[in-house]
Amino acid sequence: MIALLASLRPRATDWIFSLKTFAAAMTALFIALSCGLEKPFWAMATVYIVSSPMSGALSSKAVYRVLGTIIGATATVVLVPNLVNAPELLSLVLALWVGGCLAVSLLDRTPRSYVTMLGGYTVALIGFPAVSDPGAVFDTAVARVEEIVLGITCAGLFGHLLLPRHVGPMVAGRIDAWLKDAGELTLDAFAGVTGAEARAKRARLAADATELHGLSVHLAYDHSQFRGTTGLMQALRGRMLLLLPLLGGIAARVSSLKQDGALTDDLAQVLERLSAWTRAGEAVDAQEAAWLRARLADLKPDTGPDAAWAALQQAYLIDRLNLFMDVREQCRDLWRAVKSGGAALPPGLDGNRRLPPAGTVHRDPRLAVWSGASAMLSILLFCAFWISSGWADGATGAQMVAVAACLMAGLDDPAVGILSFVRGLLVAIAAVCLYAFVILPGTDGFPLLTFMLALYLVPAGTLMSMPGWGGTGLALCLNFSALIGIQERFSADFAATLNGDMAAVIGMLFAAVVATLVRSMTVQQAIGRLLRANASDLAAIAQSPAQVRADPLAVRMLDRLGLIVPRLAKAGPDAPEAGHALREVIAAINVADLKRARHALPAGPRRAVEELLGRIAGAARAAGEGTLFDLAMTPVAPPLDDALGAVLALPSGGRRDEALTALVALRCALVPGAAAFRPSAVHEPVWKEAV
Repeated sequence: MIALLASLRPRATDWIFSLKTFAAAMTALFIALSCGLEKPFWAMATVYIVSSPMSGALSSKAVYRVLGTIIGATATVVLVPNLVNAPELLSLVLALWVGGCLAVSLLDRTPRSYVTMLGGYTVALIGFPAVSDPGAVFDTAVARVEEIVLGITCAGLFGHLLLPRHVGPMVAGRIDAWLKDAGELTLDAFAGVTGAEARAKRARLAADATELHGLSVHLAYDHSQFRGTTGLMQALRGRMLLLLPLLGGIAARVSSLKQDGALTDDLAQVLERLSAWTRAGEAVDAQEAAWLRARLADLKPDTGPDAAWAALQQAYLIDRLNLFMDVREQCRDLWRAVKSGGAALPPGLDGNRRLPPAGTVHRDPRLAVWSGASAMLSILLFCAFWISSGWADGATGAQMVAVAACLMAGLDDPAVGILSFVRGLLVAIAAVCLYAFVILPGTDGFPLLTFMLALYLVPAGTLMSMPGWGGTGLALCLNFSALIGIQERFSADFAATLNGDMAAVIGMLFAAVVATLVRSMTVQQAIGRLLRANASDLAAIAQSPAQVRADPLAVRMLDRLGLIVPRLAKAGPDAPEAGHALREVIAAINVADLKRARHALPAGPRRAVEELLGRIAGAARAAGEGTLFDLAMTPVAPPLDDALGAVLALPSGGRRDEALTALVALRCALVPGAAAFRPSAVHEPVWKEAV
């Protein structure tokens, strides 16, 4: 442990967090011992379960853990006494409860997920040991709730009263850094910079915005100036994410126009002024913004029936530049509202059609059910082994199976996380044996006990707040606190201690084996699953008979891109190609715009648009089934050009121009390698004949 810490060099903040957590744990242990609670060490272990370096995160976890514990304890009291005489049926019901609660929790990427997850495995923690004495299950459940609530209360008090670290300033710093990086990406887009480096920057920004969702959900429990701004933060995050496809489309069009020599001097001058407007940050000039909008309107080329492809691209670029200015100003207004401590949307944004609702994130119901079923199966199989063997310590193993299956269910490969936790468990077991049979027998009085426990828990606790080592620190501290079994009177039975510890290890290893066989995915498979979900969303929005709001869908698709990025670093050369993910988002937004505009078109062009939408849906389904994206989209080019020609032949104005912009955007996003579009007279009779 000392050698590990010497190599990692914990920061001062890590030591402060560990000392605060240890003080809370000792306070909880002292109160539990003084009150004569049945298992006072549960109070100490609970402190390490709920503690977090951020005070807002600690509060949100604590509140929902209390609720989950109460729900789980209530379910145990209802189930165990009524089914204890039918162990097979009881095992089935407990497994179904744990698996069902886990599945529900995985659908919620907020602190609320702790309610159902804790409600699930608390039943295992209380219920399995209670089968040997079902008559005392009510008293046991009450005792566990008391110990857990005591631990949560102590953790909350120490976390908030002693040098608290608030979530709000951290989120604010992340947003400031994000907006600065987005500003640099904007300047690159106006310069027409494309390629792998620009795609990597956009992907990193998507990943950072996904992290912001996980942090900002704790703001409702924070005590900084940002408390109560969760809704604004989520709205801001949605606008931030929508900047990414906008900048991707702008960069591609500027690059294409430059290559074709079609970027006029006037448009290049506007791009330079837009760059200066972007560099100004929040100190923007309203008159400059008005001039830019007026100048863009003047420069928009005629898009009549004979418009060349270059003119269509220029019109599309100008439309997206206007939209960029709107989105950027909305980001600025939302960020100002957040920093001022407001809770309502700024004027002009309330009810905005393009403002995505808060909490628009990726969810995977099938994976949630699959994970819940895996947990249920692992519990059932272990219970079958326990019942058939009559193993005296089987309850401990069943507890650990449920806990391991639940805690690691969010990983692509839960077995890897479980095995990492087992390594921490083995270290903790060695420390427990040393303490139980060497150190504690000679320890007299609570002050000396506190000093002895500090020798292990304080250094180990520093790992909990160190990036990349949180899971290891939790395994070392939590397992040590739970297995050392400190009671009011010291007693140590080597055989009983060893059997209980080995049961915990075997239970976790059993969960790892079942997860490997049933639930584990490689990183490549996880990336492929996210990409297929994006393709399915594109297909769904294209084939839906009703109009669909595009922006919430686009934010969810970009959220998936944020989930893909950290996996790409681990996937290596075998990772699925994800460069088309942003193009799918652009396509989804413009498919929705096209569907909204098509109702105002004459019958012929409308039929051509509907044929195109059907072809896009089929191509997206093919991409979702594993066909390379560019290959899947190849059949889209002919109907896309037919629809573009049919709409282009209509008189300018109104919904026709909206449909035209959407079609140009779709052509650029779905078939960027196609030859330049050429208007043809064959499109004219298509719509005239149908009128």
